[in-house]
This record gives sequence, structure tokens and C-alpha cells, in this order.
Amino acid sequence: MSFWKNHWRKIYLGLIAYLVSFAIGIVNAQIMGVDFSQDSEAPTPVWIVGILAQIPIMALFALWYFASSKIMVNAKEGLRFGLACIIIGFIVDVLIIIPSILFSSAPADIGAYYGNIFFWITLVVTLVVPALVGLLRSNRS
Repeated sequence: MSFWKNHWRKIYLGLIAYLVSFAIGIVNAQIMGVDFSQDSEAPTPVWIVGILAQIPIMALFALWYFASSKIMVNAKEGLRFGLACIIIGFIVDVLIIIPSILFSSAPADIGAYYGNIFFWITLVVTLVVPALVGLLRSNRS
């Protein structure tokens, strides 16, 4: 079975999941008083709330992904969906987010963002949660 089987579903759900996660991250930072025009890095509490928010976001989008009768419900397919979400997020970052940061006057440190342990924990959550959803849903059948 190919990674990109049901690829359009992975792409549009992954893109929507990215946008939801991004919007929640912006709102979270605003609520916590982070001003990215002045601050180059998000403080630890912003990261922790973002990671905790990523759990239900990925669970809901995995459930939405598995709602199609064309998709096998299992942990492996959940892992594939999570990986697709990461790839799509990286593509959006490279094409839109990073260039907009580089051409702005914001003091962002892109290397520090991608090197932050909390970023990597978020990626693990993005992979593991859909796999768990697939595993739990497959056991129900």
C-alpha cells in the first residue's frame, strides 16, 4: 500500500489541521502576552499549551480522516496520516511562513524554533496520536 494512497484526503485534512494548529498557537501566544515583533522565541508555557492542544487537534483530524470507508482503520494508516501532516506543515513553512518571517522586521530565530525540543515533542505527538486513534478504532471493529 502506498504512503500517498488516499492522498487528497491526507493533503486537505493535513492542511486544515495545520491551519487550526497555527491559529490556536497564535491565539495562545496572544493570550499569554507574547509579542513576536519583539520576542524571537516562544516561552516554555506557550510551547506546553501548544503541545497539549495538539493532542485533541490530531485526534479529531484522525477521526475525520478515518471516517472515510476507503481508508483502512489501523495504527499504520494513522501513522501515515500523522507523517503526511508533518510533511504538509513543513511545505507550508518553507513556502509561506519562513519567507514571511525573513522579509519581516520580526527578530525570529528560525533555527532556534526548529531546534527546540518542544518542536520535536510536537512532531512526536503529531505522529503518535493518529496512530493511537487508528489502533483504538481498529480494535472496536
